[in-house]
Amino acid sequence: MAAERDKPVGEQEAITGFRRDQEMLVMERVNVILFLGWALVPFFGIIDYILYPQYSTRFIIYRLIAAACCFALQTINKKKRSGVTSFYLGIAAFYIVGLAIIAMILETGGYGTPYYAGLSLVFLGWCTVLTVPVKLLAAHSLILYAIYILSVVLFLPYKNGPLFLSNNTFLASTLVIGLIASKVSYELRFKEYLGRTALEKAQDQLKCYSEQLEKLFAKSERNYQVLFENANEGIFVLQGNVIQFCNPSTTDLFGYSERELAHIPFVDLVVEEDRGLLSQEQQPHAVNLKTIPTTATFRIAKKSGDMAWVDMNAVNIEWAERPGLLVFLRDVTEKKLMEQELLNAEKMKAIGTLAGGIAH
Repeated sequence: MAAERDKPVGEQEAITGFRRDQEMLVMERVNVILFLGWALVPFFGIIDYILYPQYSTRFIIYRLIAAACCFALQTINKKKRSGVTSFYLGIAAFYIVGLAIIAMILETGGYGTPYYAGLSLVFLGWCTVLTVPVKLLAAHSLILYAIYILSVVLFLPYKNGPLFLSNNTFLASTLVIGLIASKVSYELRFKEYLGRTALEKAQDQLKCYSEQLEKLFAKSERNYQVLFENANEGIFVLQGNVIQFCNPSTTDLFGYSERELAHIPFVDLVVEEDRGLLSQEQQPHAVNLKTIPTTATFRIAKKSGDMAWVDMNAVNIEWAERPGLLVFLRDVTEKKLMEQELLNAEKMKAIGTLAGGIAH
C-alpha cells in the first residue's frame, strides 16, 4: 500500500479506476471459485474411498462442511454485489477448502500423502481464476502453504523426507506458475483498460470538438443567413447560364421568383444591346464563364418590362463540385439617371454659353 501511495497521481488514479472497473469481473470470478468449491470438493470423495477407505466417512464430512461453506458464501456473494466483499468471500473459501485438505493430509501421514495434489489444485484455481493484484494472491497462498508445511513438520513424525521434498517441489512449482500466470493476466487486463480509457477519453474529446464545431457552424450559418438575406445587393450563383441560388434582393431586382429565375437564361435578363458586355463570343443564349468580365455595368430587363442599370462584380467559384460564378449586382439606376441629368444640364449650359457668345 505504501508503494502505491508513492506512485504519481495519474498512475494511482489509473490503478484505482482499473480496480473499480474490475469489480464486476471479480464478483463473477469469485462465483466461479465458490461454485468449484461446493461442486468439486465433495466429488473428489471418490478418491478418498479408493485410496483410504478407512478415512472416507470422516473425509466426506470434511468435504461436505467445506462445500456447504462455499455454497453459503456464493449465496452471499450474489446478494451483496460488491467487488471488495466478493474478494473477502473468495479468501474465506480459499482457506476453508485449503484447511480441509490440510486436515486430510495430516490424517493420511503428511510426508508421503497424495493429497498434496488437492492443495495444488486449490492454489492453481486461486491464482488463475481470481482477478486481483498478484501480491494479494501470493500473500494468502504463502500463508496457507506455511500452515501446510508447519502442520506436517510439527505434528507428524518424520517419515520419507525425499518424497515429501519431491511433493513440495511440484506443489511450489504449481504455485509459482499460477502466480506468474496471474501476474501476466492482470497486467494484460490493465493495459487493455488503459487503452480502452484512452480511447474513451479521445472519443469524448472528439465529441466535444464536434459539438463545438457544430455550434460554430450554426453560428456562422446564422451570420451568413443574416448577411445574405438582408444585403441590399443582389447576390446569386450563376451556373449553366442560369441563376441557381439567390438572395431576396435578387428576386426584388428582377421581379421574378427564384424558381422562375432558375429556368430563364441569364443572358435573356440583360438588355439585348448590352449583352456584348457579358460575353466576347456574343452567343445569343449563353454566357461563357471564362470570358465574362469580373466587373461590368449594363442594363437588365425586369419582369414588369422596366429596365434598370446594374453594376456587376463576379468571382469564380466551385458550386456543387462544378465551376460557377458568385455574382453581386447593385442597382445603380438612380445614379445613371443623375449622371444623365447632369450631362444634359452641362450640355444646356454649353449651348447657352455658345448662344451668348454668338449674340455678342
